[in-house]
Parts: sequence; C-alpha cells; structure tokens
Amino acid sequence: MRRAVIITSALVPLYLLFAGSLSAHEIAVALPAAAGTAFWMEALLRVARRPLRFAIADAARVAGALAPILPGTWRTGRALAGGLARGELGAHIRLKDIPIGEKRDGAAAGRRAAILLAGSLSPDSFVLRLQEGRDRMQIHGLTPAANGPRP
Repeated sequence: MRRAVIITSALVPLYLLFAGSLSAHEIAVALPAAAGTAFWMEALLRVARRPLRFAIADAARVAGALAPILPGTWRTGRALAGGLARGELGAHIRLKDIPIGEKRDGAAAGRRAAILLAGSLSPDSFVLRLQEGRDRMQIHGLTPAANGPRP
C-alpha cells in the first residue's frame, strides 16, 4: 500500500507535466489514472510468476536511449521523405546480442525489459522480438544509423 501511494505521488506530477497544463480537470484525471496504475501494479506484483527488479544500471540504459531521439527523428523524416520520392524504403532487420547473463531471476528479467525498452525508444528502429534462450533480439531499422551499435 505504501509503495502504491509513493508511485501515485510520482505519477500525478508526470501526468501533469505531459498534459502541459495545471487545472482542476487535469488533476481530477491524473489522480485516478495514477492511483489505478499504482494499484494495478501492486496486484500484478502479487500474482507475478517471475519477479521483476530494475537496477540503477538498467534505468541508466533506458535514460541513455533517450539521447538519440531528436537526431533519430531527423533521420527518420529524411528516410521517409526519400522513400516516398524513390517509391521504396530501405528498411533492414538485424540481430543483436544482449547482455542478460546466465541467471533467470528478477534482476535478469528487469535487465531484459530495460534493454528491450531502450532498443525501441528510437524513432528509426524498434525491437521486433527477443529470441528466448539465446540472449539476442531482432531489430527493425529504418535508416543505416539505426543498424549501428545500439542499445
């Protein structure tokens, strides 16, 4: 219960930040949305078969993936405009090994989730799937830079 209150307290300001306005209406929407999310998370954690824990390094990996969003948006726009002009788009699918490790505990599940999220945050690439048991993910890249070393 305490964790749900803390998470609700963190989600309300985030909702208001993304909404871009502060009004009674926005607060009336933010409170039940944040509380519902927090209590749903608590319910899922109680019945989860596989625990999920995020380490600071995993959160840093996701935060680091946010940096290339603006350049990636520019590359994506250029690639889409060029594809429209040429009538074809040069998309590629590649495989990338990921450092999950041998353990299959909550920390490994958190690391896997952070890596998959970080790999899909760029506008010019996204993760299609994780090849279970191989510690490898399949990535769709729209531009040549999307097929470079990431995440």
